[in-house]
Amino acid sequence: MSLCNVDDKATSELIPEFVENLYTDIPAKALRKAFVQLKKKYPKQPYKWASLVSFGISR
Repeated sequence: MSLCNVDDKATSELIPEFVENLYTDIPAKALRKAFVQLKKKYPKQPYKWASLVSFGISR
């Protein structure tokens, strides 16, 4: 889920990383790991990586 408009290019980089992380982590941790990777690439542009949230019941 997105909280606001998202950058398409950055999102297309974040989602595959997030999905890959889901194989070993709960969704919140998988998204956090993906954020960390994208934050390294765009450290001064949080609008590219901070607009997505994960919610629900963890497994």
